Amino acid sequence: MKNTAEFVELTKRGNKLAKRFARETSLCHYLSILEGNTRGKVYVNSASDPSFAAVYSYLYKGFQIMGSPIIGTDEYVALRMLFEKELIPKLLKNEHVGEVSYSCDTEALLENMHIAFFDKEQYEQEYCLYTHRPGSPMPAFEKTEYKTLRITKEFIESNVEFSLVLRDEILRSYASIDAFLKQGLGYVALDGERIIANLISSGSYEKSIVLGADTDSEYRCRKIAASLLRSAQCYADEHGLSLVWECNKDNIASVGTAEKCGLERRFTYPVRWFELK
Repeated sequence: MKNTAEFVELTKRGNKLAKRFARETSLCHYLSILEGNTRGKVYVNSASDPSFAAVYSYLYKGFQIMGSPIIGTDEYVALRMLFEKELIPKLLKNEHVGEVSYSCDTEALLENMHIAFFDKEQYEQEYCLYTHRPGSPMPAFEKTEYKTLRITKEFIESNVEFSLVLRDEILRSYASIDAFLKQGLGYVALDGERIIANLISSGSYEKSIVLGADTDSEYRCRKIAASLLRSAQCYADEHGLSLVWECNKDNIASVGTAEKCGLERRFTYPVRWFELK
């Protein structure tokens, strides 16, 4: 007998789809993919009435599992076959990804994935999610000595390093630089004309923007990332936006940046993975 449960790729996205799957613990980056703001792929258990989704991020090279938990044996078989027949050979290997990495926005979905891949040795790391809401207190600190600027069309056209340093990074999340300028947010720190650090959004959902920072190794421990984040906080307050900051719980520098800027830790969540052999 043919298995009646199956997963399909969903190419039509939008706010209605994102709202259908949004939970308090859903990650903003993946909601941005569902809404169509950020590059990724969406696989669901029904094109017409989806209740379970595996959302893939080209930036993170991993998945968030979202929606209502599956129950029946045929659904577990379909989920396993989605990865074995479609996602691993046609997506992950083409992206040169050597592992299946995922988070889930409920404990029940974590259990689903544990059961579906019961025969895989799985590893786990804990991540933190912080937020800044408009008007939240912002502790004072001495900012970096280096110049910080918001990434605008004018900056892109005038800075020769942008294409070498940041263009490809932005295009891992956004369909185009114009899409980033319209929907995203970014800042850079400069030593002369050299870009020494950046703070770039990787997605947005409704009025929330998720951000990540990177600083050249020789410029670390100089409050540069915190200064960039503080600039983003001020911009967010002026425009009625919330900011989202996610990091590995063991990343002392990233946790310190969030707490220095007064971000509120909302929750922690596990990221699990198993290796492809």
